[in-house]
This record gives sequence, structure tokens and C-alpha cells, in this order.
Amino acid sequence: MVYSLMPQGATLPSLPTSPRVRAGPGHTRSLRDGRDSSPSNLTRFCRRPLSPQAFIHLGAKRPVLAANPCNHLCILHARVITESIKTNNTNLFKLFLRGRLVALNADDGGYFEMTRGPIEDVSVDGVFSEDGYTAVRLLSAGSPIRRIQLANIFGTYRYNVISFTNHRVHPGSPSTFEDISIRGVFCSKSGQGMKSDPLQAGTSNMALIWIDAPAVVSSLAISDYHRTESVWPAENIVIEPGATVECLQMSNVSVINRTPGAIHILTNKGTIGCLGMTGVYAKAEGDTARGSVVSGPGVIRQQGRQNVFTVNVNPGLSK
Repeated sequence: MVYSLMPQGATLPSLPTSPRVRAGPGHTRSLRDGRDSSPSNLTRFCRRPLSPQAFIHLGAKRPVLAANPCNHLCILHARVITESIKTNNTNLFKLFLRGRLVALNADDGGYFEMTRGPIEDVSVDGVFSEDGYTAVRLLSAGSPIRRIQLANIFGTYRYNVISFTNHRVHPGSPSTFEDISIRGVFCSKSGQGMKSDPLQAGTSNMALIWIDAPAVVSSLAISDYHRTESVWPAENIVIEPGATVECLQMSNVSVINRTPGAIHILTNKGTIGCLGMTGVYAKAEGDTARGSVVSGPGVIRQQGRQNVFTVNVNPGLSK
């Protein structure tokens, strides 16, 4: 319903509509930089500017106001982190690491490698993307990554939520990760732009958390990790052949599978020195049992479990 505030019989004044009308700077009909509110003609203390006109973004000027020219991508190289620590600028990480995608590259390849060196003592808090590619990438190919906390990651991702990789940028170099904490993950897979089979997990490098060879992770803690999957049953956490996690602690983890395929909580094809699971819940909805808590032919030297519950999921080890 529209209400009219015009007196009965009154008519709106006609306004010029021709785009050929020209005006000087300071007038609302000026173009581009000259377009602003017209100065008032009132005198003395009654003088004040008129209200500005509605903002109009000309197509030719679109690149000037690009809201996200870097596609929310943050890549921190070793020198950036080292210099920020020297300057004691605690806001630098908040500025860089509040974006949707984060890459901590201790090494890189080709002209992307501005510098090489260890990355240490970094906290990433608050990452979100809908239909993202990878939330956080940790890349070590010769230089170690140490004491990293990744917290509060949300959204849907085509590839990985977190990847431990080397990208073969320096073949034969060690890939070293020490004291990594992952806390507060609420993510699942995105089906957009992906050729996925709801019955098949696909390749292991599509896992939400992917640890590629030859990674050596000294200590990895995963807590408050929750995945409710309705799109496709990609792997959950994968340790590839040739990768080693010396100590893996998992606590307060839940995976609810609403797809017809099988999802395993952990797929180990490499080596785990010590595996601890506390407060783990796995559920496959429907009548068909599928998936397991631990899967894969890898080696687990020691393990302990407490409060591990399953519904339509194999609670043991599935090869």
C-alpha cells in the first residue's frame, strides 16, 4: 500500500532529465569527480550544504572501487612474518589473517618464492568461505613450520579445509611441521564446480584435512571438529603413504554422514606414532551401515580411546 503526502490537486514539479545538461564542479549534475552536493545559496548562519545525491557507480569506474581485488587470498611468506614480529605490530596478523583463504608458505616455487625460511608462532583465528577452495594451506619444502594455531574455521570447501603439503616445489626437501593446533572447525564439502559421486569418496587429496607425503608432523591436536556432510562423502582426515604424524590427539569430534557413501573419521595410509581419541561421535544416517572410525593400511604404534560412540559406523579399524 502506498500513501500520498501531496495535497489534493497538487502536482510534482517537472525535473530536467536530459543527460546533455552540463554543470560545473560542485553541482550534482556534474560527472565523476565533480559530482557532489550543490552549495547552498542561503546567507549567514542559515547556510548549510544540501543532502548529497544517491551514489551512482559508473561502469567505466568499476575497477577503481574493486572491493576484493585479491579474491580474499592471504599468502604470508617467511620474511613478512619475521619483519612483523620485529616491529611488534600485533595488529598485522589481524589485518592479514581475517580473510577467507590463508596460505602459510615457508617455501614456494619459481617467481612466487620471495624468500624462504621458518614460519613460527602464528595464530589464525576466524576463516570463512562458502564454496571456497582451501581454507588454510601449510606449505613446507625445506623450511619448518612451527607452533601454529588454527581456530574457528567455517564454511564449505571444494578441496581442503587444511592441507599439510609441499607442492613439490623443492623435490627431496623435508616437509616439517611442529606443534600444530586445530580448534573449532565447522565445515563440509562444496559441490559447486566439482564432479563428485555421492557414493564415492574421490581421491584422498580432496580430504578436509590432508597430510601429504613426505610431511613429518611432530604433534598435531584436533579439537572441536564438526562435520555434517550432505553433498558428497569425501575423505575426512587423511595421512598419505610416506607421511608421519608422531602424536595425533583428537577430542570432541563429530562426523554426521547424510550421503549414501561411506565416510571414515580418520584414514591412515602412513605412520602414526601415538593416536589418542576422546569424545568422538560418528553417525551414518539411514538404515545402511557404512564408514568406520579408523580406516587404512597405515601403521599405528600406540593408541588409546575414550568415549567413542558410533551409529551405523564401524567403531573399529577398517582396512
